Amino acid sequence: MPEVRFRPMTSDDLAAYLAWSIDDYAAAMVRAGRVDEAGAKDLAVTSFERLLPEGVDTPGQTLLIVEGAASGERVGILWFGPSGDDPSRAWIYDITIDEDRRGQGWGRAAMAAFEDEARARGFAGAGLNVHGDNDVARRLYEAMGYTETARQMAKSL
Repeated sequence: MPEVRFRPMTSDDLAAYLAWSIDDYAAAMVRAGRVDEAGAKDLAVTSFERLLPEGVDTPGQTLLIVEGAASGERVGILWFGPSGDDPSRAWIYDITIDEDRRGQGWGRAAMAAFEDEARARGFAGAGLNVHGDNDVARRLYEAMGYTETARQMAKSL
């Protein structure tokens, strides 16, 4: 398994992340049936603005670039903070490995390093959401000991 390290996101990193992540999140919400296509992007923008009102300086939020430890090359991003339901639990808002790095063990390495980072910051547990159509991520999280705690269901009427 490759080794990773983290570096804090800069404001420029955050702007680049939001440029693709807002559209990606909107599309995921549409696929999940949570919102129609017309309102998806506005909802995504509102969600990011609510969660990151001060950008990279938002208190309690940790925004990181995932890099290969040996090369220093970017392989993805990680964003976490305290869970709204249980502040002793770290909540992963997003962990994304860059497309050209997927399937090479970077996701597993980033998750393991995240757990070390969360423990070092005093968190007693961790949680995340995974969209129902993301089978690859679900398998990774389950293999790392994450268990399903809830399931949302929807139906168009």
